Amino acid sequence: MRKTTLSFVLIFLLICALPAKEKLIQAHQEWLDLVSPIITKIEREVFIQLSSSREREKFIRLFWKRRDPLPDTEKNEFQQEYFERVRFADRNFGRGAVKKGSNTERGYFYLLLGPPLDRQIYATQSQLWPLELWQYKGDPRFGLPPFFYLIFFQQDGLGEYKLYSPGIDSPERLVIAGMMQNTLNRSTAHQTLKNISGELASASLSYLPSDSTISSGSLSSLNIIANIHELAEKKFSDAYARNFLYYKDFVETEYTHNYMDCHFLIKVFQNAGQDFIHWSIEPDKVNLSFYEGKYYAALQLVLRIEDAEGNVILETEENIPVSISPEDQAKFERRPMAFQDILPIIPGDYTLFFLLQNKTAKEFASFHTRLTVPDNRTETRIGPFLLYQSREMLKGSQKRKLKAFTFGGNQYIFNSRNTIDKEKRLGVFGQTSPLQNISHSSLHIDFFNLDTSEIVHSIDKQMDRILLADGISFDTGLLDISQFQPGYFRMDFTVKSSSGQTLAKGKEHYILTEQSAVFLPRVFSKMHPPYPNAAGLFTLASQFFKTRDFVQAQEYVKKALQMKDTFQGKVLLAQTLYAQGNFEASLKTALPVYEQTLNRETGKIIAVNHAALKDWTNALFYLQKLMKDAQEIPVLNLAAECYMNLGQPEKALPLLEKSLKLKPDQSNIKQLAEEARRTLKSPNKYVLILGGLNE
Repeated sequence: MRKTTLSFVLIFLLICALPAKEKLIQAHQEWLDLVSPIITKIEREVFIQLSSSREREKFIRLFWKRRDPLPDTEKNEFQQEYFERVRFADRNFGRGAVKKGSNTERGYFYLLLGPPLDRQIYATQSQLWPLELWQYKGDPRFGLPPFFYLIFFQQDGLGEYKLYSPGIDSPERLVIAGMMQNTLNRSTAHQTLKNISGELASASLSYLPSDSTISSGSLSSLNIIANIHELAEKKFSDAYARNFLYYKDFVETEYTHNYMDCHFLIKVFQNAGQDFIHWSIEPDKVNLSFYEGKYYAALQLVLRIEDAEGNVILETEENIPVSISPEDQAKFERRPMAFQDILPIIPGDYTLFFLLQNKTAKEFASFHTRLTVPDNRTETRIGPFLLYQSREMLKGSQKRKLKAFTFGGNQYIFNSRNTIDKEKRLGVFGQTSPLQNISHSSLHIDFFNLDTSEIVHSIDKQMDRILLADGISFDTGLLDISQFQPGYFRMDFTVKSSSGQTLAKGKEHYILTEQSAVFLPRVFSKMHPPYPNAAGLFTLASQFFKTRDFVQAQEYVKKALQMKDTFQGKVLLAQTLYAQGNFEASLKTALPVYEQTLNRETGKIIAVNHAALKDWTNALFYLQKLMKDAQEIPVLNLAAECYMNLGQPEKALPLLEKSLKLKPDQSNIKQLAEEARRTLKSPNKYVLILGGLNE
């Protein structure tokens, strides 16, 4: 007797399935081989992880653009030069090898380092195996000496030329023993090489010209070879690739060579009893355009949050228009821009991905970070902390509104690098869990110099004097740090009871600089209604739903709907009711929304509720509408289930076959398709099966 697989299908109607990963095609494997000398480990790993050929083609275009020395010109000079090296290597290094010249050892080093300053070929010397001596000019920035050698030799005169290593090989490997009059050893081999070329003899002992005596060590040669192999990691920045898996769907290829370096600060603070993520993104530079008397840029911020299992619990896009008058631009030109905002968050461990695009200048910045939002608020804790250099009091009704890094009506001003000008002062804002006997508690702060490994200053503050009205936030006020020498510092915070018992500890790092040109940023931030508000409650409800806490999701979405009636809120409520098995109530909520909006997601919810109630005919009514607009695998599968349960396998089978064509690795759907085929051959048997299902 067949058991229905509806539970599998229903869950996938509410959660989008990931596309199947395509295997690496031959052309892309050949590309990986081609660029192996210049691709970093991160770039290779990301390329292999990509799920489709289309994504890999996009990555390849991005790979070359990131190496283009003159991105504003039509030609990519680096790519052009690299392919010229490939052609040279294929023509000259492939003889005697079973692979392309560019894939040989000589090809690897030629592609990576380019043409040598000097290439000496010893192919007809009667006393030597065929070999080549290359001389290069090195770049000390990448750990290479000003000049160095490489030797490639054909062992026993056969096959591919191999790299000779003075640290592993010895001069005897280069000399033909049968052509020697004396016994072949290190000394006689070296003398034979010296008789032919003093430079070759020196290089056989060490690739470093100044380190080439018969008794010299080989460590320098090993270091040179190791640094050459690491050259791609040192020379080419792969920062763009680290987050490519995230931003590949958002950034157009023509943006990709305009990667903006940026600094960021992410903190979790409580506002009105609710945890909020506060963020500040500071690009090193934002390019502006001038139009109709103003400087402007059209920016877009994309934020994606994943839980510890990699499930997406939130993804948002926000447009940030920037418009600056010529007077303000002239006044604040040297100050960086900081884009700040705030978002409510539920407890958990998360990874946050940020993408900031300047659509006007076609440039972008991207980064990710991990954070933990604690669930247990009963234990005494201190932190997080915000090191600020200024604060501004908001005016009038603005004091009650939500704004990033704004507490008690004060907006705190800082730079995201925690770099402080020693001529200015430093303040600390922080939060702690509610303290008992607050009037008898104190905050002890040690200023620890990381350069000298010593405490250079300490202060104590009574908690009741620095605590703000909410009972958990504190503000030390601005502290004089002018007596400290520039360097790297750590502030150690300790909350102590009246008896001196340690209640909680925390720390924060900062850099103290002599520069008087540490500019505080121009802050671009928007205000939100006081919490609780409908948008914030809906965001939290959605997070609870994505983390499968359906009871909390229902509670929060109902509160949001009480404050503001929206169809998005009703759709989420219908989803939470369905997830808890309350199918009738879910239908009652979803039907009016669908009648007003014909929203596709609402149609799915109605269909799965009817199917859960075994109302196959009404489920198919909505599924057929959905299939007219798009062919989604879960919709096809559920429609097939409904037809099977109605005793119509001839209608189910085409849908199952279409589903398997789109995604072959569905074992349960394969079984259902086989059952449909068997039933079509033996229709009487299926009547019995249906009878069993109805029991």
